[in-house]
Amino acid sequence: TYISGPSLEKQWTKLTGNSKTLPEILSDIDNEIGQKWKDDFLENFGFGLANVIDILDPDVIVLGGGLSNIDFLYVEGRESVYDKVFSDLVDTPILKNKLGDSAGVYGAALLT
Repeated sequence: TYISGPSLEKQWTKLTGNSKTLPEILSDIDNEIGQKWKDDFLENFGFGLANVIDILDPDVIVLGGGLSNIDFLYVEGRESVYDKVFSDLVDTPILKNKLGDSAGVYGAALLT
């Protein structure tokens, strides 16, 4: 709910009063409002994935969908997650998918 593309666009509109697409927002975060938006996004991203790690203890987390193309998630996002995990040792890698936005198509083809 908080870190989906449409939700992030709504949060931007609420902060700025201007409606933009996610790619437009990402190219416009080098200011005070943009930094607030990014900080809120990273905070919610961190809490969301930290909860997954705390509860399920997965071997790996693979990000998919359009948001997986946001490069700062693999450095700043990972740091936000690791800071919020309820453990001093976090060894769960957070990786970018290898199939891009077509992963669902490949999965469906494998099922037939």
